[in-house]
Amino acid sequence: VILITNKLGIIEYVNKKFTHLTGYTSEEAIGQSPKLLSSGTTIAETYSHLWNTLLSGKEWRGEFYNRKKNGDLYWSSEYISPIFDDMGNITNFVALQEDITEHRKMTEEINYQVSHDLLTGLINRREFEKRLERLIESAQKDDTEHAFCFFDLDKFKIVNDTSGHPAGDELLRQISVLTKENIRQRD
Repeated sequence: VILITNKLGIIEYVNKKFTHLTGYTSEEAIGQSPKLLSSGTTIAETYSHLWNTLLSGKEWRGEFYNRKKNGDLYWSSEYISPIFDDMGNITNFVALQEDITEHRKMTEEINYQVSHDLLTGLINRREFEKRLERLIESAQKDDTEHAFCFFDLDKFKIVNDTSGHPAGDELLRQISVLTKENIRQRD
């Protein structure tokens, strides 16, 4: 996607890819601010840093969670650069945007699979140990206290051996659901 704005950030040009991705026609976009695509999730400091970088004559790279005309959200990788006149003054900005929604979804899915047990949906041992280590460090640093709970399922092997692994898997699922339903979200 290519988008060109004037120095004030008002859209002067969009290409056909812009229309295809966002659903806005060029007529709807030209004369508007790129805020037209804002999902409302980006913090103000990001925009402040973006404008400070661009107005200093430098290029800016980053990612935004944008909103299409139909309300759908998408992730975009952005590269924005100032355009200068012969005197070295900024006249426009050109933005190149790439839809990275699928890439972000795949990354999130992989990260989830790395840190969670797919059967129960609970965090796995590796993630548990990382979180526990961070919590212990935080408690020591901040002089706070926490409670630690550990489940040990006695004779779980008997369930698997006598009723089969599907029964053992179902028992784990039920225990994880009961646990989730009876503790706070942050626990």
